[in-house]
Amino acid sequence: MKDVCRQAKLSPGAVYLYFRSKESILQALAEGGRSQTAAWLSQCKDLSRVVDLILQQLNLPEAQPVFKLDVQLWAEAIHTPKLAALFQRSEAVLLDGLAQIAKRASPKRTDQQAKTIARLLIAVMTGLELQKAMNPTVELGPTGVLLKSTLREV
Repeated sequence: MKDVCRQAKLSPGAVYLYFRSKESILQALAEGGRSQTAAWLSQCKDLSRVVDLILQQLNLPEAQPVFKLDVQLWAEAIHTPKLAALFQRSEAVLLDGLAQIAKRASPKRTDQQAKTIARLLIAVMTGLELQKAMNPTVELGPTGVLLKSTLREV
C-alpha cells in the first residue's frame, strides 16, 4: 500500500477517501490496466509492432516504479485469490488480443497456435518486466531482434 500511495502522490488517508478498501484499489488498478491494454493492442497491426511497443514501454524510465509495483502485486497474488483472479482477467484480455494479432498475421495458424504465440509473448513480456524491475539498465535491443526473428519463423 505504501508504494501505491507513493505512486498516487497521496497519503494513505487520502487514498481511502476515494476507495473503501485495498481490494477496491486493486480492482481500479486492474480495470485501468485492462483499458490501457485494449488501447495498446489497438495500435498493433502485426507481431513486430507488438514487440516494438513492449520494448518501448520497458525502456521508459518513468515506468520503472510501475514495474516494481507489478512485481510486488504478482507476489501478493500468489497468496490472495481475489487478486490472482484480477490478474487472470487482465491476462485473458491481453491473451485474446495478442492471439487475434497472431492469427491476422498468418491466417493459416490455428486458434491454438495463435494462443500459444500469445502466451509466449506474455511470458517474455512478464520476464523482461521483472528483469527491468531488478535492473533498469538491462539492454533489451538484442532480445527484441531475436524475438522478432523467432516470431517470423512460427
